[in-house]
Amino acid sequence: MANEYTTADVNQVLNNPGIFYFRAFGSTGSYTKAVFTNASEFSFTPEITTVGFDDTGEVFDAIGKETGEVKFSFGKPFDLDFMSSLSGGLYTKTVTSAGAQAVANQTIAAGWGNKTPITIDLVDTAGVIYIANGEPAITSVTASTSGALAANDDYSIVADENSYSGYSIVLNSAGTATVATTESIVIIYNDPTVIGQTTMSGGGIKNYDPIEGYFDTVLKDGTTAKVNFYRGFYNGNINLPFGTEDSPEAAVTDVVISLKKDTSRTAGDQVFSLVKG
Repeated sequence: MANEYTTADVNQVLNNPGIFYFRAFGSTGSYTKAVFTNASEFSFTPEITTVGFDDTGEVFDAIGKETGEVKFSFGKPFDLDFMSSLSGGLYTKTVTSAGAQAVANQTIAAGWGNKTPITIDLVDTAGVIYIANGEPAITSVTASTSGALAANDDYSIVADENSYSGYSIVLNSAGTATVATTESIVIIYNDPTVIGQTTMSGGGIKNYDPIEGYFDTVLKDGTTAKVNFYRGFYNGNINLPFGTEDSPEAAVTDVVISLKKDTSRTAGDQVFSLVKG
């Protein structure tokens, strides 16, 4: 019996991972070569609706709805540049440089615990939270009744792995000022030195922008297979699969892009195209 598949058949197989490219919808700029993808998947599903009338019965079938998806996995779950750009404004990326950073004053409400670490929160007016690079510089610590508090007497700054900034303040009611736990405390920072970081935040956005793009791969015969999509929305799911200790598997995250019609294009070519060459 002859082989079921010929060499020519094998040459059509999608046997390699792909590379994903994208840009803002409607852009004329170059595509961003974003990520090397595994398990890339494209699907397109036309929904057929039967049109009919009570007196004549079924008349004809028509396409009532068309849906599509692009799915892939990639191995850089903390590539925040890629994730924020892909999101079309669903996520916001903020880049802060290392060095002195102006941050807001911090108020500790009355009822704090004596000689109990209270986290130092280094937050700027935009809400960005920072990690201190060394003990944070402080201009003053003031109690609502006792007034100015003295360092290493009424309070001390300690390294604290349970604090995001890396430091906490410990208040001492037995110090010279005899500050009471019923007083509120205000900390004024003096542009503490922080570690440079990239922050991506999300939540609360209702409308965001679509993207357009493609992913391609090389067939066994050396030609390229490409899937183009014209208008897609990243579904916003984030999955950060922190691996177990000594796990041989690389951490990957999954991306799903829902495809919509680009009605500015010719009918029959509004969602996708498949190209081989």
